[in-house]
Amino acid sequence: MFNDRLRITGMFILSVILVLTGSFVRARIGDDVDTADWLIFTQVGFCVLGGFVGLLLMKRCGAGGFGTRAFIAYMLGVIVSGAFSAYVRFVFGYWLLLAGTGLLLAGLVSSSPSPESLGRLEKLILLTLAAMLLKDTIIDVFLRDVFLQEVVLREDYAGEELHRLGTGMTSANSMAMSAALAFWMSFGRRSKGFAHASWHWLWRGLFIAVILLARSRVALIGILAGSILSPWFAWRPSPAMNSHTLRLAIPCFIGSIAIATALAWVM
Repeated sequence: MFNDRLRITGMFILSVILVLTGSFVRARIGDDVDTADWLIFTQVGFCVLGGFVGLLLMKRCGAGGFGTRAFIAYMLGVIVSGAFSAYVRFVFGYWLLLAGTGLLLAGLVSSSPSPESLGRLEKLILLTLAAMLLKDTIIDVFLRDVFLQEVVLREDYAGEELHRLGTGMTSANSMAMSAALAFWMSFGRRSKGFAHASWHWLWRGLFIAVILLARSRVALIGILAGSILSPWFAWRPSPAMNSHTLRLAIPCFIGSIAIATALAWVM
């Protein structure tokens, strides 16, 4: 019972972390960008709390597998390399955010007793991302003059004609990458009936629209990379993976994606 309550608490903290660190809460420009305020302290506090909950879950349910060990090695590498950075304070702050969230995720995954439990965790992340993207899109398209007055004035003063969705909120690339992640996560569950499938494709249309309006090459590359990895994970156990036609098609497909990526990067 305690593990269930702790797991529910961890899932709530994870959802809050995603909202606080990945969506629009307040806008800051000029000299205030590099200073700490209530939001920064709240983000760090929730991530530290999430890391503590993740450690408790791993202590009771096991430390996890290869993914957890690889993450710990990666975080040790980040903190060692960050010690030689000219921006140690920023590196350490972002390291706390990443480490706390990563430990929380590791604890939630290790405490999942079944594939269905993992599916509920994935669904929580997807619903949180979808709500964040919908909120930020509405603010940017319809309420920009209300919540982003200083950003609008700066763009008018600079004479910027091309607006990227997400500019002045989080960032255009961050918003678009969240949309790319949500797009591929939305294929993790089968649709039940026409209405359910239509609802899924409506959200996928929003995710694609966010990527296009944000004009993010990184997110477009992520969509293309997902089009390779997603079928590979789905078909990997299938005997059809050993067919000669598929062996010939995969290198051609990867080559076309590489060419499209190179063209998108230089244009």
